[in-house]
Order: sequence, then structure tokens, then C-alpha cells
Amino acid sequence: MQRLYLLRHGEASDGYPDHSRQLNPAGRSEVLDTLEQALKRIEPPVQIFHSGLVRARQTAELAAQVLGAQSPQRLDGIDPGGNPAELCDQDMPAGDLMLVTHNPFVESLAWYLAAEELRIRTGSLVALELEYWGRGCAELLWQLK
Repeated sequence: MQRLYLLRHGEASDGYPDHSRQLNPAGRSEVLDTLEQALKRIEPPVQIFHSGLVRARQTAELAAQVLGAQSPQRLDGIDPGGNPAELCDQDMPAGDLMLVTHNPFVESLAWYLAAEELRIRTGSLVALELEYWGRGCAELLWQLK
């Protein structure tokens, strides 16, 4: 069994272009609060992936610092318009993973993997346990925030 942590990026400043929007102070704070709570529940993930958008990269960097994990890496297909089925077709590493991503993708992924209709707000963290990467193969363990 593998644990998958889904972390939605923190609140971002308004701006254009969308991919360049940065975490605002409230967003940094909400992410740090969630990660501090997570320290009581999880071990550092083997790998943290982010979408490549600035706010997700910044959130992933905070997660790596707080959780004592390796430097985050970009993963294609987990941006707001990503497709959960396409993600599950990729060859993912073994061990516990964290994806730092966006809505609507993160909520679609939770539905696809665990058939759980969740409201995942900015700075929220969801823990799933997977048998394998596919439709309906995960169980929701908990959600923070």
C-alpha cells in the first residue's frame, strides 16, 4: 500500500499571467498551519511533486522544508486542467508521495481514486491510501482544513 498526500496550494495574490501568481502572506500562513498539523500524522514523503505553477512550487518548497523531504520536482499533468486518468497511466515512484496541485484537478483526482467528493480549499491536505494508481483504488484516510 502507498500513501498519497494531496496538498492544494495556498492562497495566491491576484495577477496575470495566472501561472506566475505567487503565494500571498495568508497563503503561506495557511499552508504552514496545515503542514504543522500534518507533522503529527505523516512521515516525510519519498517525493513531493508540484504542477510547475509558481504558487504550487512555493507551496511544495514549504512542504519539503517543514516535512524534511527532498527538493520538490515538477510533474506534468497536475495543473488545474489535468486529467486524473492520464496521471494514473504514468509510472509513479514507489513509497509515499505528495502532489501539490490545484482545483479543479485535485478534487477530480480524489473523486477518481477514492470516489470521495471533497471540498479541497487552498492550503488543505488530503491523505489517501492506494492499492494501485487507478479508478476507485484508494481509500480516504483523513483531510486537514
